[in-house]
Amino acid sequence: NQRIMKYYHIILFFIFINIIGLNAQLATISDKINFRTDDYFEMVGKIGSSYLLVKDNVDGADLYSFDNYMKLNWENDILLEKKRFDVIGTLAQKDYFAVVLKYRKKGRTVIHVQKFDESGVLVDSLSVHHYSRRSYSPQPVFVRSADKKKFAIWNDRSEYKIEAFSFDIERMELIWSKEQKTGELSIRKELFQTVIDNRGTLYSIFSKDNTRTQKEKNKFSVLTLNANTTKAYEIPLDSKLVFDAYFDVDHLNNTLVAGGLYDDKKTSRISGVFYLKMPLSQPENHKIHFHPFPQKTMTNIKGKETEEGDTFHEAYVNEVILRSDGGIVLVIERFKKLNQVNAPDFPRTYTSRIMSGGDIQSEYHYDDIILASIDGNGSTEWFDVLYKRQYSRDDMGFLSSFFIMKTKKAIRFVYNDEIKTDSKISEYVLLRDGTNERSTILDTEGYNVRMMFRNSMQINRNEILVPSLKKKVLKLIRIKYG
Repeated sequence: NQRIMKYYHIILFFIFINIIGLNAQLATISDKINFRTDDYFEMVGKIGSSYLLVKDNVDGADLYSFDNYMKLNWENDILLEKKRFDVIGTLAQKDYFAVVLKYRKKGRTVIHVQKFDESGVLVDSLSVHHYSRRSYSPQPVFVRSADKKKFAIWNDRSEYKIEAFSFDIERMELIWSKEQKTGELSIRKELFQTVIDNRGTLYSIFSKDNTRTQKEKNKFSVLTLNANTTKAYEIPLDSKLVFDAYFDVDHLNNTLVAGGLYDDKKTSRISGVFYLKMPLSQPENHKIHFHPFPQKTMTNIKGKETEEGDTFHEAYVNEVILRSDGGIVLVIERFKKLNQVNAPDFPRTYTSRIMSGGDIQSEYHYDDIILASIDGNGSTEWFDVLYKRQYSRDDMGFLSSFFIMKTKKAIRFVYNDEIKTDSKISEYVLLRDGTNERSTILDTEGYNVRMMFRNSMQINRNEILVPSLKKKVLKLIRIKYG
């Protein structure tokens, strides 16, 4: 009868749009996009009612739009006066987005911004920076603000001179541009990280004298660049040696914060965590706090009874999650790469540019997640270890690691449980008091996807977008929590 036929068509519809459901989570798989090994992609985000993705290739760049059912709405070419160009970054707002391009013109490198509406219609286009002629092409580094309305691009004009500018995509205007000498700070040897705030100020963090023989002088130097200020502030590290660290801007508390790993004697091992806070209005009032791992936590990390003063290595700082009181949750991941002569590149430098073949005979191990919660006064509240094991070979580990989904009530760590089969998707749900619960949320067996959580994007409080790359086919998977 008519009612039965109606339900039959509804069932066929949900099969057609390819939905996976388990434990109140729904995963909707998009139409496929052909992908070559030398292509590059970047998810733009959700603009209006569309999910957008940019794919850069040797022939130019393409823009793809998917609807709420992840069906392909349209595909447009990104054009720039018949010039060959590279996409170096994107920024998205609710009703528009911008694509930042780089191209060559008469021997000069040019940075160009194109602004589009939800339908992919070009609404503004501007060449924002022309590099001077030089014997080598500049290698611009793109840095995006937290609100995705500003970006900065910098490069090393020389070992001791930084060349940088900041741009506002909402107003489509240059905020500032300058070349600045860095004194004794080497950009090529000592520059550790760059961060931009929502006002367009760029912070360049240098790690100076982080060696065993120079540890009494060991420090971070923060060079602040904007239209009015060009000043470096030194943060002594109390003769501690840094293994790794991660900086971010806390706009709620108007501070530059960092969390990291340290040891008293060697840069190659870890005995504790540190928390750094620098008020942006009074950077000279910076503070840093060091905390050795409790013995119980060290036992949980190493998997065996430990003694006082034990250390470990093979880890990196994945992220710092900002707390409302000005503190952080420091997120650390155990990582090692075997059969590699050179020191490994930590995953922070990994992009979605997929290299063909990876490193021959290399094994990638992404294991436990270590957490340390530190309040705004610098005191530790709790430590925890979330156990996982991820192993792969010759693939750059692009299916490993995890994605952090942040909400007011909880933090979710979502990851592939088994890299070889890539069928079980698990998560840890971390509550504000430090308690956590692990569960399997999706089973992708039979859906022909390989989900890359490390390159995922949070759309809103209950939705994330995950890219999948398998056999030169790119798809997007929207995971929505019920």
